[in-house]
Amino acid sequence: MKRLALLILLLSVSSCSKVDDDSQKTCTADCTTIRGRIITANNEPIPDVKLTFRYKRSAGTFSSFTRILDKVKTNDEGWYEMSFYIKDEELGENQIGHFRLEVDGDSFDTGRFLLTNTVLTRSFTDMPIRDTIISQGVYVPTRTTVQITLNDFAPIAEGDRFEVRTFFPYGFEDTEAFPGLNSDYGSSHSGFGNHRAVTSSDTFEVVAAADEDNIVNLLRINNGVITEENISIFVPEDNNISLSYSY
Repeated sequence: MKRLALLILLLSVSSCSKVDDDSQKTCTADCTTIRGRIITANNEPIPDVKLTFRYKRSAGTFSSFTRILDKVKTNDEGWYEMSFYIKDEELGENQIGHFRLEVDGDSFDTGRFLLTNTVLTRSFTDMPIRDTIISQGVYVPTRTTVQITLNDFAPIAEGDRFEVRTFFPYGFEDTEAFPGLNSDYGSSHSGFGNHRAVTSSDTFEVVAAADEDNIVNLLRINNGVITEENISIFVPEDNNISLSYSY
């Protein structure tokens, strides 16, 4: 009986989620356009990247509506362009949903490119007008690594910590980057807790963006006192950089 009730609940939830795919429709008037270029290090274009633009609104705990407005791929020069019509109920600040531009992470060779998300997304809370052009570039770094050694970790109190992260340019144009990165794009990092000292000397291969300025971020918690240190370094794609820091 419980299994039957669960099945009925799952069916009711799925039936309340509706998706309309309008990506094959051609906009002929009052079109909104999003266009840009997806690049990697040294302004190199990345072709054949899949992008989707969608509108989504919720109507309760288990109810939602999604409309796919357009789906495209980047061309050989990394350029893409989407064009679509925004409906009256989706337009302006009083509508209850949001728009989202999605870049498909499966389009990238993860052996070459440094991805920290399976899908890169940028949300737009409202579209105030139709018949406008939005420029939205995307930067995906070329992957490399640097060797970093953390020395002399000797915890005194519970919670003491010695950890290193790298921050690098990443993501959408005109979004806030980590302090110290001079970038036209946003930023990402090598992850929390991935490179944390557990002995008196630990060496890590830490991902970084090739041919870019990166920030080496050192977090020290020593006897409960928290300090952070940020060091800017330029990292070539083929490098033998080996860095060492003390607790």
